[in-house]
Amino acid sequence: MIRTLLLIGIDGIKFDNRVYDKAGGQWQGRKVGPIKRLDVSSPKDGAVFWPRDPEEAQRFAEGIGGVTLETTSGGRIIDGWDEVNKGYPWDRYAGEEGPYARDLWAGASEKYAEGAMGHVNAVQLPKKLWDDATLWHNLEKDVVRDKLQTGEVTGLNIYTVNNSREFIPLNENYIKARMKLEGRAMP
Repeated sequence: MIRTLLLIGIDGIKFDNRVYDKAGGQWQGRKVGPIKRLDVSSPKDGAVFWPRDPEEAQRFAEGIGGVTLETTSGGRIIDGWDEVNKGYPWDRYAGEEGPYARDLWAGASEKYAEGAMGHVNAVQLPKKLWDDATLWHNLEKDVVRDKLQTGEVTGLNIYTVNNSREFIPLNENYIKARMKLEGRAMP
């Protein structure tokens, strides 16, 4: 049923309640609807964020009794949706016309970040630590930063993974510097 709801739109395809206007080449509206219905919740102290290495992040999450977005019940629905994940370009930088799979994931990622409570972790490959195009730098990090200020999130650890598949924690100054990096404008 979710898949059917996600495809309903007046002038195009509707992912996170924003309708892609093919004629205008842009998304219309804000997130409300199908993404709102997905359960992408994480346990307190169990939210794990990652860009581009789900297996390592999931391995880390399992070790702390946490979850990645893709292992939540709502995330599994999106993750298994090949029509979107393989049938649509990721974003406008692919050089193709939208809609983009990134928009669906962006709505789910924002909701996942909004639900994070307690201590939060991120697992990132070295090549992604400073990549300003990731959903971490464009959405999730800002939500986590706001929640750190309100006390809903009580701490943040960021790990990278070495060649031996060990999780290496970044030091506090490195994390602070990464938190200041501005994301690239999302399509």
